[in-house]
Amino acid sequence: MRIILFLVIILLMLIIFSNKSIEKSSKIIFTVLLLIVFGAGYLYEDYIEAKQDNNLLKIEAFKQGKKLICKGGIIVDDKHFDYFSGTQTFASNKQSKYVDVILSIDECKVSDK
Repeated sequence: MRIILFLVIILLMLIIFSNKSIEKSSKIIFTVLLLIVFGAGYLYEDYIEAKQDNNLLKIEAFKQGKKLICKGGIIVDDKHFDYFSGTQTFASNKQSKYVDVILSIDECKVSDK
């Protein structure tokens, strides 16, 4: 995706700078705005990728039988909670002392114990 983003930037800059009817100051302003927009997109994609990697580590730990500590100090394990990948949530099952508890994976961290 980043390669495509880079090629789009190059293509737009070539189109802008090859057009002789656009003033030089307008070309500079447009180029700076273009770089800001694409830079923000790059940073956002990087943030999402890091978040997904972190969530994947939590899921792997959960599936390996490790405990997760979630919001409110609730301990999530594979015996008392089920994981739903579509919503990326943990829901209490019948063996859990928590009734109808649903926790987002973003609210959890892997326990050191």
